[in-house]
Amino acid sequence: MNPHLRRTSTRLADGRELVYFDDSPEYVSGERSRRLDDPRPLADRFVPVPGPDGTPHPYVGPEMRRDPLTGDWVPLAAHRMNRTFLPAADSCPLCPARPGAAYSDGEVPDTDYDVVVFENRFPSLQRVPGTPDGVVEDAPLQVHAPAAGRCEVVCFSSDHRTSFGALSPQRVRTIIDAWADRTAALGAEPGVEQVFCFENRGQEIGVTLHHPHGQIYGYPYVTPRTRALLDEARAHHDRTGRNLLRDVLDSELADGRRVVLETEHWVAYVPFAARWPVEVHLAPRRDVPDLPALADAERDDLATAYLELLRRLDRFFETADGDPIPLPYIAAWHQAPAHEGRSVADGGTDDVTLARLHLQVFSVLRAPGKLKYLAGSESGMGAWISDTTPERIAARLQELAPSGAARGWVPSWSDDDGAARARAVFAAAFGKADPGPGDEPSGDHPGEVDVWAAPGRVNLIGEHTDYNAGLCLPIALPHRTYVALRPRTDSVVRLASAQAPGETWTTTLDDVAPGTVAGWGSYVVGVAWALRGHLVAQGADPAAITGFDAAVDSSVPFGAGLSSSAALECSVAVALDDVAGLGLAATDGGRATLAAASIRAENEIAGAPTGGMDQSASLRAQAGQALLLDCRPGLDPVESAEQVPFDLDAVGLALLVVDTRAEHQLVDGQYAARRATCEDAARTLGLDSLRELADDVATRDDPAGALDVALEKLPDDVARRRVRHVVTEIGRVRDLVALLRDGRPDAVGPLMNASHASLRDDYEVSSVELDVAVDAARVAGALGARMTGGGFGGSAIALVRTDQVEAVADAVRTAFEREGLGAPGFLLATPSAPAERVA
Repeated sequence: MNPHLRRTSTRLADGRELVYFDDSPEYVSGERSRRLDDPRPLADRFVPVPGPDGTPHPYVGPEMRRDPLTGDWVPLAAHRMNRTFLPAADSCPLCPARPGAAYSDGEVPDTDYDVVVFENRFPSLQRVPGTPDGVVEDAPLQVHAPAAGRCEVVCFSSDHRTSFGALSPQRVRTIIDAWADRTAALGAEPGVEQVFCFENRGQEIGVTLHHPHGQIYGYPYVTPRTRALLDEARAHHDRTGRNLLRDVLDSELADGRRVVLETEHWVAYVPFAARWPVEVHLAPRRDVPDLPALADAERDDLATAYLELLRRLDRFFETADGDPIPLPYIAAWHQAPAHEGRSVADGGTDDVTLARLHLQVFSVLRAPGKLKYLAGSESGMGAWISDTTPERIAARLQELAPSGAARGWVPSWSDDDGAARARAVFAAAFGKADPGPGDEPSGDHPGEVDVWAAPGRVNLIGEHTDYNAGLCLPIALPHRTYVALRPRTDSVVRLASAQAPGETWTTTLDDVAPGTVAGWGSYVVGVAWALRGHLVAQGADPAAITGFDAAVDSSVPFGAGLSSSAALECSVAVALDDVAGLGLAATDGGRATLAAASIRAENEIAGAPTGGMDQSASLRAQAGQALLLDCRPGLDPVESAEQVPFDLDAVGLALLVVDTRAEHQLVDGQYAARRATCEDAARTLGLDSLRELADDVATRDDPAGALDVALEKLPDDVARRRVRHVVTEIGRVRDLVALLRDGRPDAVGPLMNASHASLRDDYEVSSVELDVAVDAARVAGALGARMTGGGFGGSAIALVRTDQVEAVADAVRTAFEREGLGAPGFLLATPSAPAERVA
């Protein structure tokens, strides 16, 4: 609970509940208290009412009837026909009592308040004591029941003239806490099936009171829209094992075009099939069912994100003079119903929810002075036709973003979240977690599938040097691939992935050999094949590596040059090591063996001729460290790696990763061609590897001259340029490590710049997107920038001062827009932990 909030409950004169939510210090501390008595001469709201003949009749409250054609419930609230309509400010029932004035008919007893919630005096839904519960069918197809729910009013401020968007973040946080409090309270009321918090703003929407306020409905049924969403979510879960709204959010983040706002905990996007002239969804990054489930940090962040979104919406349309037109809107919180949608009871798991919290904000205004009317198609057929495109809506909201606004950030997942995701995919693909025929029990908790994770990596410097026996300097990312794995007693392997929903990849380990398998599953079974080979070489029984069922999900951006394939291989490697009891992951030397198996899997089974940097980083890097890898063959595995302190935050720096979203592939031939060129050049020079040349020229008085002499021995300019890159890049790795050891990370920028120039001009593995990202980052103030990974697309990195991260990201984003490129993604690379079991 917010420690800066005080909650005080009382009853109005007619028995309705009123709750003050105060954030003003004098009330939070208890120094002052709110007025709790209501002096109005109001009768109890449930007293008998006189009928037409003057005879008292019991108060029965509103009724609801079920439409036999649709099954929808329709509340009948005829008593609302004469409710208050657009009163003057001095007669507003939501304003506080005026100091010194006679108390009239206002709803709030005190002369001031921060946020207040009370039961609606004219409710559409109301539980009346003594009214029988249950559905009654008076005649065929004529079904009715008491509309026994609850309606509350939320006053956002005592200031009649303000609006939600003009409130302070602290006040919005108080409103969020009030929504959460009332959602929990109403959800616990007898008969309430769904709680709906919303705000109507503007006469065009139908507002009858201008005072800044919203409402909360506790429905005695699940509403039609929510029912339809749950049905779609259940069907999606049955197909994929995943949460529909989570997949929608992930899809929007991956696409990027309709994402309009991102913060640490929230993402705002225009939905792919937006119906309204202006429509935005605001969703938490974490899977939560409702407002009460939000953590304090998420509520604080929501306050800021919500205000920024409303700020832009109020500038969406302008007058001919350029003045903003306040947007009429409905802001609707979609939450899990009180008693369903919170788990998939019939799906074999109880940790996958169908519903997921999100806010929908939409407007009927399609142009200044012009409204979107729900005419024949929409009203008669429920068939929506939009007057614009979601991309146009998003472009306008993106245009209104402040400089440095965070869009396109790619979040990592907590291990708990990643494990839950992988287990959900497993349950959808392979049924309940309890072992079946051919399966072995797994884990400390019978019925639960264990989960392992391995990180992607970003390379600080040393590109295309690993397969030339050179040096490289990667770090492990906080972004990880998660694998839920259960061993079998046979050799069958069944695989499922959240990135390939509804598909199952199957083979047997006995059939795995170079050239026999294809597709993403080859990276997985290749690891098992290589570990079996290791056991044979050790004189052990390869049957220790059995078949298995495994399900995968990942926060490592695919095709971004951040080693998503190595993260997959290494997560499987530690999983198989664990379930087979090999114990390799317990030591650095053993992890080197697992890395070697993963490298063989990628090279020999998946057919991608990569070096060993990616797998070594995923298995051997440490949190807070960069991993200096010496890739010469024959070295003792432990001696081939060294941890180098890499704490940029301590010196006010950050490593920004730009995912260009220009897809990067290592199996299309270009990578292999460059590797072959380097190997041919080494043979021409009479060397085992180009590392020997790099070591030799480094000892000369004139390294550049010595390199030129060697290059003249090569047959063509392409080979000369390829070799020049490899040799100079190995030298740059040495120089950068020396600067880090000397405590001078702020001086490494020129080395990064030189690395990119070499990769672009000599190795020719850059791309338009990578060059635009690097150039824009440098112009915006980055100390250095370069492409990272294999190239041909993928990602770039930029060394920036911490207070310039947003500005540099915004400059890159703007440059991409200017060049007509797709929206890039961003993440911060912090040195993180290696592959391990997480659940």
